[in-house]
Amino acid sequence: MDALELGALGFAGVDAACTGRPSYHPAALLKLYVYGYRNRVPSSRRLEREAGRNVEVMWLTGRLSPDHKTIAEFRRQNDLAIGRVCARFVAFPPARPPMPFGTQAAPLRCDGRENSLDCRIEKILGYHKL
Repeated sequence: MDALELGALGFAGVDAACTGRPSYHPAALLKLYVYGYRNRVPSSRRLEREAGRNVEVMWLTGRLSPDHKTIAEFRRQNDLAIGRVCARFVAFPPARPPMPFGTQAAPLRCDGRENSLDCRIEKILGYHKL
């Protein structure tokens, strides 16, 4: 997440305004969103609860605990940018060398979890957004 250029992907609030209090950085909210997607926590209110009690989420966000309205507003404002991040993630895994006939490729593993990726563009953005 830290290697992504969020401004180029279209996230709002990457450069802080010089007036008022600074908002949450989009990288922290994106990490929270991806955590919720990965662990099947779809609700903004449940993500708010997880940010306050789960040590893994505290580590990811740097002990930030945004409220549910902030999380929902982030999702609403950055809908297309989140889709671009998902598309970049699908393009991220390196191509595997061709396997000899009759052998089975090992599954893709990412931080100890076995992933079966569905790389169709319809799954990333949804058919109605294409």
